[in-house]
Amino acid sequence: MKKIAFLFLVFQLSVTAQIKKVDSLLQLGNYLTALKVLDTKTSSFEVENKKGLIYQQIGNYRLAILNYNKALVLKNDFRTKENLGKCYQKTNQISKAFTLFEDVLKERPNNTLLKYHLAKLYKSKLQFNKAKKLFKSIILTDATNSNYYYYLGSTYLHLKQKDSAKIQFFKAVTLDSTHFKSLYNLAKQTRKKDKYKKFRKRLKGKFKAVNNDTSYYYLKKGLKYYPKSTALNQLAAKYYFYDNDYLKAINHFLALPKLDSERKLNLAICYYQLKDYEKAMDYLYDLIDTKKANGKTFFYLSLIYKDKKNYELAQKYMEFAIDVEQPQLTEYYFQLGMIFQEDKQLEKAITNFKLALEDDLYNNKAQYQLALTCDSFYKDKTIAMKHYKNYLRRFSYRDKQTTAFVKQRIVELEQLMKN
Repeated sequence: MKKIAFLFLVFQLSVTAQIKKVDSLLQLGNYLTALKVLDTKTSSFEVENKKGLIYQQIGNYRLAILNYNKALVLKNDFRTKENLGKCYQKTNQISKAFTLFEDVLKERPNNTLLKYHLAKLYKSKLQFNKAKKLFKSIILTDATNSNYYYYLGSTYLHLKQKDSAKIQFFKAVTLDSTHFKSLYNLAKQTRKKDKYKKFRKRLKGKFKAVNNDTSYYYLKKGLKYYPKSTALNQLAAKYYFYDNDYLKAINHFLALPKLDSERKLNLAICYYQLKDYEKAMDYLYDLIDTKKANGKTFFYLSLIYKDKKNYELAQKYMEFAIDVEQPQLTEYYFQLGMIFQEDKQLEKAITNFKLALEDDLYNNKAQYQLALTCDSFYKDKTIAMKHYKNYLRRFSYRDKQTTAFVKQRIVELEQLMKN
C-alpha cells in the first residue's frame, strides 16, 4: 500500500513538473512545443485539461472538446465544465452548452460571471424569460454594474414590457451617466408623439408646441459624450426632421458617414423647406441618377420648379410623381416586348411597348424601343419619326448616348424623307 502511495506521489510530482514546464512555454507563446510535452502515454486530469485549455485558446474547439471530455471522465471539475460549455457554444452546440452551464451553476450558484455569460446566451437565443430571471439574480448579487441593468432592460424590450425596460435603462444611466446603449435606448423609448402637430399646421403655427418629449434630454446627453455616434446622429436627424426643426436635422444628417436613399431624400426636403433649392436639387437629382428616386423625389422637384416659376418642368415632375406612386405593370409589358423583338415578332413587340407606355408614360426604355422597332417594322418612316421625337421631347435628359443616337437618326430620317 505504501508502495502504491509512493508511486502515486512520484507520478503527481512528475505531472506537476510537466505542467510547470508547459506554463513556461506558453508564456513564450510556444504552444506547439507545450502540446508535445503534454503528449504522453499516461493520461491524467491535469494533462487533458491543460491540452483542452491550449486548444481552446488557439481556437481549435473540436480538439478542446475532445480533451475536456477526457479530463471530466477522470475528475468532475466545474471550471472544466464551464470551459467545455464555452467550446460547445463556439461550435453552435447550444443545448450542450446550456446543460453544462446550468450544471455548474447548481454546484456554484454564486458564480456571477457564468450567470452573466449564460444570461446573455439565453437572450441571444431568444429565451428571454430565462435571461430576465438570471439578470435579476445577478443584480441582487451586484447592484453596482450598469451593464446588468442595461441587459435586463434590453430583455424587457424583447418581452414587450417597455415601461420596465425604461426603468432599467434609467438605473444604468444613474450608475454611469455615460452608458451609451442605455442613453440611446432612453432617447428612443421615451419619444412621445406630437398629437397636435397637424392641428398647429392648419393654424399656421399660431398654436405653439409644448415640448415635453424627454427623448431629447437623453439624446443631447448622449451626443455630449459621443458626438460622432452614427446611431445617435441618425436618431437626432430623424427626430428633428419629424419635428420640423430642419436646420438641426441637416446638421445631424451631415454628421453621418453615409446617407442612404431615405436620408438623402429627407435632407433634400430639409433644404427645400429652408428654400435652399440648389442643395435640395443636388440630392434629388442624385437619387434619380442612382435610380433610388421615388414619388416624393419627383414631388419635391416639382415644387422647387414651381417656386422657380418653371411651370413646364414643375408639371413634368409632378406627373412623374403621380405616375410613380401608382401600381404598374410597365416592366412586364416592356420585357415581353423585348422578347417579341428578339423573336422577330415586331408587331407584337410594338403592341407591348405601347402597353408599357400606357401603364407608365415615363418609361423611357419602352419609348426608345417603340421608336426603334417602328423604324424597323414600318416602311412609313413618319411613324418612327413621331416616336423618336416623342423620346427626345420627354427623355433627352435620361441617357446621353441614347439621346445622341435618337438625334442622329432623326436627321437621317428627315434627309431620307426629303429625297
